[in-house]
Amino acid sequence: MWPLTPTINKQLIKYMRVRTAYIKDKYNYQSEYLLLSQKGKKLTIETIERVVKECGEGVKVSQQIRISPHTCRHYYAQTQLKNGCDLFTVSKLLGHSNINITKRYLQSMSNDDVLEIAVKTSPLMNL
Repeated sequence: MWPLTPTINKQLIKYMRVRTAYIKDKYNYQSEYLLLSQKGKKLTIETIERVVKECGEGVKVSQQIRISPHTCRHYYAQTQLKNGCDLFTVSKLLGHSNINITKRYLQSMSNDDVLEIAVKTSPLMNL
């Protein structure tokens, strides 16, 4: 289960068309995986970590911020919560088996962030 925005969905369709045309005559390509290495194999954890780090450096993310897939996941979860998404939904999106795991993302949010969410999602705002 992945929430795809129309923009992401459009780009994914384009990617799949190019990818399908590229690998149709290739042998031993692991086509069951969405993203492949140059040799047609599934990406390793190390490769994904390197790509994320290089992308972060390319857009000049502050050197004080650890650039990793986990940091991206953490940012996604916190942004979802800051935008008013409920904890249960974020927990499901992240694939957590227990909502207590997801609560950790709330602990690193400031009180101002929590108050902003409360104001944004309050049923009293629409009276």
